[in-house]
Amino acid sequence: MKQLDFLHVASFNGNVGDNANHNGSLRLLMQNLGAQLQVKQLEIRKSYNNYTLEDGWSFDEKFADEVNAHDLTFVGGGNYFELWLSGSQTGTTIDISMAVLEKIKSPTVFYGLGCDIAMGVEQEAIDKFERFLDYLDKRQNFMVFLRNDGSQQTLRDLYGTKFDHFVRCVPDGGFFVDATQKSDPDFIVPGKKNIVVNLSGDMMDTRFPDSSNMSYADFISQIGIVLETLIDRQNANIIFIPHMYKDISCIYDCMENINDFKNRYNVRVAPLLTGVGSENTIFSLYKHADLAMGMRFHANVCPVGLNTPAIGLSSYKQVKELYRELELESSCIEVNKGNFKDTLIELATEYLTAPLDIKRKLKRQKTKLSAWIIREHKKIDEILLG
Repeated sequence: MKQLDFLHVASFNGNVGDNANHNGSLRLLMQNLGAQLQVKQLEIRKSYNNYTLEDGWSFDEKFADEVNAHDLTFVGGGNYFELWLSGSQTGTTIDISMAVLEKIKSPTVFYGLGCDIAMGVEQEAIDKFERFLDYLDKRQNFMVFLRNDGSQQTLRDLYGTKFDHFVRCVPDGGFFVDATQKSDPDFIVPGKKNIVVNLSGDMMDTRFPDSSNMSYADFISQIGIVLETLIDRQNANIIFIPHMYKDISCIYDCMENINDFKNRYNVRVAPLLTGVGSENTIFSLYKHADLAMGMRFHANVCPVGLNTPAIGLSSYKQVKELYRELELESSCIEVNKGNFKDTLIELATEYLTAPLDIKRKLKRQKTKLSAWIIREHKKIDEILLG
């Protein structure tokens, strides 16, 4: 088996969903390339302007030298093609100049990235991003892959079909997370319907704007009613799972809306974990659950791959678009558009009492996704490493 010195530029200590993404992507990449990767990690959050500690870094000439010292570099996956950063040289999180790109000679892949305008977009950023993609398109040692969260359509909305020949799309690595840890009896309770729930605590102005038909307070109230109803009717055990620290405040708010005794006997809260390996503990809970309900992207991606019935609680475009691309639109509920509790109770009850149909659908999607990611990894081998 060949060995490749592999530089991985991504977030490893921000959100446990990112760790699930990297877990699946790199494991399959090694299989599909027939290569052993000697991985060096470079934490992308340390390149952000708001990072002030001494070990910060930049997309500068030293970065180009680091890339050139490796056989293959991946930047991603992650939501790094947001277009509200007009101060960036590319209009995105990846603040790299054309001069630095010119110095990069080693095969480099911008991999599994979200192209996202939901938080706003500026024309200056759109123009810079277009020039960035134009430049990469002209070079032979770069490839760009978006992830399957509606990003490809977003790119077409911005630039038409201009980049269809160059920019590819790949399934998020979280579909293939290797969650091998055994069922944890402290969380997964035998004899009960175990439901994992992820509530997102960030971007509240985007998720529940003043113009929305659902305020955050109303959302929390309705989620509380849903969970109490499932506890009563389905003998449910609720496991709240924070993916990052901001989710904890939402969990607290929701528990404040649940009966005290139900909280004591029917509700558990998983630990907040980040870093390489944390995904095994957290997503093993998803694997062994009877149902997952989540707001965050990977709270929906990972259970699909683990064949756990999932309901998307969409308050952000990416989750809705994910289910659209999976042809599972009926499994996603927009929780910021109005009264949703009765619909959610009905769907959760269906998946808990008769899960075989949705499990068959998830299995079919996993088969398609597996074939898809093999094709894309083979393209990397053919174009950059062949």
